[in-house]
Amino acid sequence: MITPPSEPNLPTLSRRLARHRADHGRTYDQLAEYSGLARRTIIEIEQGRTLAAWLALAHAFGIPLGDLMAASARATLSPSRTS
Repeated sequence: MITPPSEPNLPTLSRRLARHRADHGRTYDQLAEYSGLARRTIIEIEQGRTLAAWLALAHAFGIPLGDLMAASARATLSPSRTS
């Protein structure tokens, strides 16, 4: 059996996201527009449901959540290269 890697506290992450949204004065609709995510997705993330699913998937692979998301983040944040 694989021992799940240590991960951040999901309720804390959810509260931090809600606080960042509030600190920036953004409604769910505004954050959805700025982020390109659906309003419902943002609500689910703040409630910990979507993040919990990602965490469960990372645990199933026996890798940290950050590793599962890192490749996607690098691909998204890397400037496109043209030769």
